Amino acid sequence: MKGKRRYTVAFQGERGAFSHSAALKLLGATVEAKPCASFKNVFETLRDNQATHAVIPIENTLHGSVLENYDHLMQFGFPIRGETSVRISHHLIAMQETRYSEIRRAF
Repeated sequence: MKGKRRYTVAFQGERGAFSHSAALKLLGATVEAKPCASFKNVFETLRDNQATHAVIPIENTLHGSVLENYDHLMQFGFPIRGETSVRISHHLIAMQETRYSEIRRAF
């Protein structure tokens, strides 16, 4: 990739998380993913130059504003450089023979 800069993006969660999907959408499939355990850890990773970018949720259509991340933006002083949206879709997975009426608890 001569002449192209390689980006490293920090996000909360594991590879495949919605924030990881947002990072790929914003920065492209060649971005290096840096999963973090917490939102604060995402900001610390960026501050410590272990990543060139960070992707965090600010608004969530299911739960509203992610207030913790507003606090971190103020505390760390990083500017917002881009925006995207990712459709949140969850699926219930069970054994093939399982009837929906038999399901009592999902984790």
